[in-house]
Amino acid sequence: MKKIVLHIGTHKTGSTSLQSFLYENSNALLEQSVDYVISECVWKAHQPLGWFLQGNTAALKSLYPSYKYGVINNLEKKIKESNAKTIVLSSENIFLCDDVDKIIRLRDRFSDCKFEIVVYLREQFGFNKSWYYELVRADYYRYSGGFSQFLSENNYPTKYFSALEKWSKVFGCDSINVIDFDVVKKNGNLLPHFVENFLDVDASKLIHPENKNESLPEIGVALMSLFNQFDISDSERSELVSSLSKINNKESIMGSYSEAIFNECKCSNEKLHKAYGIDLNSYFYKCYDGGSNKYSKESFYDVLEKIKSFNFT
Repeated sequence: MKKIVLHIGTHKTGSTSLQSFLYENSNALLEQSVDYVISECVWKAHQPLGWFLQGNTAALKSLYPSYKYGVINNLEKKIKESNAKTIVLSSENIFLCDDVDKIIRLRDRFSDCKFEIVVYLREQFGFNKSWYYELVRADYYRYSGGFSQFLSENNYPTKYFSALEKWSKVFGCDSINVIDFDVVKKNGNLLPHFVENFLDVDASKLIHPENKNESLPEIGVALMSLFNQFDISDSERSELVSSLSKINNKESIMGSYSEAIFNECKCSNEKLHKAYGIDLNSYFYKCYDGGSNKYSKESFYDVLEKIKSFNFT
């Protein structure tokens, strides 16, 4: 019996890095009887499967050339043809599925396989902050609102227990591996954790992708959200991001929102702890003031001087 390791997310838990890692090492994994099924990938992940489970037909039609043959049909064909003992499918969009019937359909179409579902969860304050950072920084979105506005508009299912309930009803709790992302990140790295625990593969023998993203401090994110309101060129925006990333700041300007997020997710986290053993509430008992370091005036004024050269319209 083949095993399907289904990595369902979530967003902002290293999913993109993991997917790139699996994609780039697909040949090496095949030699160890692990098939990442790269023929069914978009952006190095099984996004078509995620879009199908979400009901996102617009994305499927525009980005998945084999759409008319059916996502599940194509996967079933490729998995049957594979000689590998373990099949790996990964898309953070799978976590956003709220259609139990589609989850049942997925299970039943691969009833001759054993499913092992893997999900990494991040405490909700850190998740929301990271998600906001990305939408502000990313060229594809350029979010221009503040953190408070983002929280009021964001409908991501951060009450994780409810989101996982439909999966446990279909596959059973024993088939679902719920992992504390922050613990994994603190103790090492997501990539070896995943391949060594769920694929039984030695991660040291695989090629690790280089992380090229420049992180922004909170003041940099706040400034970037304002600059997103203006029409500036891609090159100027790239230069601005680079400059803002150099601000030496460890002071939090968003920590005041942690209590509200905690109150919203507390009950869900308690159920999650009871069912799966991870305690996300414990993070909210820590101080989120971000430390006592103030802004570096020198680096901040350097950025302001750089901004003067940009053409805002």
